[in-house]
Amino acid sequence: MNARVAFAMMCAIAFFAQPLMSQEPKEKVLAGWMGVFPEILNYQRTFEKPKVDMDKKLWQQTAHYEWTGGRAESIRVTLLRDAAEAKKYQFNDANPLPKDVEKIKVGERDAWNFPDGKLAIKLADDRLLILEATTWKLFRSNLPDFAKSFPLDACSKALDNPPRTDFARKVETFRALRKGMSLAQVREWAGEAEKDIGSGIHILTYRLDDGTRVLIGFPDFNRLIYVKHEDKAGKVVDLVK
Repeated sequence: MNARVAFAMMCAIAFFAQPLMSQEPKEKVLAGWMGVFPEILNYQRTFEKPKVDMDKKLWQQTAHYEWTGGRAESIRVTLLRDAAEAKKYQFNDANPLPKDVEKIKVGERDAWNFPDGKLAIKLADDRLLILEATTWKLFRSNLPDFAKSFPLDACSKALDNPPRTDFARKVETFRALRKGMSLAQVREWAGEAEKDIGSGIHILTYRLDDGTRVLIGFPDFNRLIYVKHEDKAGKVVDLVK
């Protein structure tokens, strides 16, 4: 290959690579509400972008739980406020319960266990938690048992308000945290930290979109003790009193 051909190839690579390098990083979608989609041992949790229709007061978010231990198991969990959808599960003489659907209790809540890997839990007349085993043909997930990990009262209460849809890293994100939270609860809301710079205790650092950073302190990963914002000049203020 002569020098002219090599130079032309390098120019072509640089030309086509430039748009890719200039693209903004894809937004990391997290929980739209705090404390409703728990981390569950041996499952990897990811979130879909929440859907919100303020005019009709309809909103929902879905979390995916993938088994990490080798078996083909995936469970889709949707928390929603939708009166029309919830009405489908209000069984009566006009809308009889299908013979192959089992009515059960999950905690104190009525639920309907479908034979094809679906469980619908009534939270209120316009609110549902729906679990779907998307890998049902490969692995028969025990959805009633899986559902016990979810704080159903908190799920129902969260639906009073729409989920957040902006997941940019801003100071306001971290003001929602509270002392005593676990690392799992922080990750659900703020995502993964860049570093742990602590000595003696854990100090997790989160780089914000404006170039400043947040420091979160844990003596262990079960109890948050402070959340501080450090500006570009090095000034530090407490975000959680």
